[in-house]
Amino acid sequence: MLPLQNTNSRARYLDTRPALRSLSSLLALLLLGAGLGKVVAKGGVPLALAMVAGPPALYYVICCFRQPKLGLISSFYFGFFLGGVSRWSPVAVPFGLTVDGLLTISLLGILFTGRKADTARLHNPMTYAVLMWLIYTILQLVNPESRSAEAWFYSVRGFSFYWLQVLIVGVVTISRMADLNRIIRIWSGCSFVLAIWSFEQQYIGLVGADKVWLETFGYTTHLLQGQLRSFSFVSDAGQFGAVMAHITVFTLIRGLNEPKWSRKIGLFILAMVYFWGFAVSGSRGPVLVLGMGFSVYLLLKGNVPLLVAGGLLLLGAYGLLKFTRVGQSNYQIQRMRSSLDPNDPSLQVRLNNQKTFKIIMQNKPFGVGLGMTATGAKYGVTGALTELGIDSWYVRIWLETGVVGLVIYLIPVLLMIVLALINIRRLKDPRLRSTMEALLCGYVGIVGASYGNQLLGQFPTNLVVYLTMVLLLVAPVLDKEATAAAAPAQPAVS
Repeated sequence: MLPLQNTNSRARYLDTRPALRSLSSLLALLLLGAGLGKVVAKGGVPLALAMVAGPPALYYVICCFRQPKLGLISSFYFGFFLGGVSRWSPVAVPFGLTVDGLLTISLLGILFTGRKADTARLHNPMTYAVLMWLIYTILQLVNPESRSAEAWFYSVRGFSFYWLQVLIVGVVTISRMADLNRIIRIWSGCSFVLAIWSFEQQYIGLVGADKVWLETFGYTTHLLQGQLRSFSFVSDAGQFGAVMAHITVFTLIRGLNEPKWSRKIGLFILAMVYFWGFAVSGSRGPVLVLGMGFSVYLLLKGNVPLLVAGGLLLLGAYGLLKFTRVGQSNYQIQRMRSSLDPNDPSLQVRLNNQKTFKIIMQNKPFGVGLGMTATGAKYGVTGALTELGIDSWYVRIWLETGVVGLVIYLIPVLLMIVLALINIRRLKDPRLRSTMEALLCGYVGIVGASYGNQLLGQFPTNLVVYLTMVLLLVAPVLDKEATAAAAPAQPAVS
């Protein structure tokens, strides 16, 4: 028997709904297009782009609030390419405020959605030490020597706000080995991209905004004796060299500790790529990152034969650069060798400037105020401190916050080393322990090299170092998961 055809009018109506939906969608798109056309005609393309990007951006902000770890990781990503984005942007936009926004939203998410079990980890000496430093920098706003609230605002972010924000969000949200592995992959991957772009600049040539920046602003410091100092996507060659030296130390130490030969070889190859990225930067200060990083590694291993062999290797490398002319025809080796010359003109200028600073800083125990040195010129601040070059991060801390501020700042910086050593010695998982050793070596290298360059106050090194602190602090939490995963399964009870 044939089935009866359904000729009901309602059925026929339902059959036409897909067509009506398509027609409605078409009309909606036409109206949207007409609306955007009107907006473009009146407000221009930027306003239209803002309208299109607004809803996704708002959704992303909500996601960062609900999942603070997302905001932390996003700011970490962005920090690597902030300098390049600023150069390549057709309009002058303070892109650094994007990091502020992501970290602030994540911090608010912690305050309103954080679990007590997670926030309890914030009760540690490091948090209180950084909080003390933050309070001191806020009080610098009323420093009688300070002459610009705007300069204070843009300086305090890099001095203390980022530090405490990353510390709080990181300690609360990072609690699994997967988090550690994700951060290392991001760090390694972004550093690899930076290295490749530096090779393009060095061996193929500058293009677009990079070329314009070099010809307009950077030629005096980045084109020496006809040789380019590659700067990749970051702010300058000095910062890029530090980024490459830092990841070289971390990757090479991981390779030395890696038991599997396939992974060991892969890590060594990566370390060579990163090291050559450091070399083409032509930066001398980051040599200290390598020297101090590997020295700490030898001390951590506590193996006398290894310590002697490694010490002899480091001394040999030092002697080769200091007392011979081997490789002098290579520009990169020339730059590294000049970093060990006490008569280097650049070093003499720094030393003479520091003599001037000592005279200026007499009777100024609290400094001249945040942003009142070289960076203050863009905010209308004038004076000797805005004209003299300040290469050292610690000299800048001393000048802007005084000897009192320098002491308060160094407390958490050095305390982190002590806490890291304590945590590392308590770790049971060997792979996690070797990773934390590599992180500590890189941290000490950056801390030492910041005497010669303003490394800790710039992207991406500041975010890498702050996340390093977080990982070293939460290492015992990660160790519980790692040891539990490595433990043999218990036999079932019959």
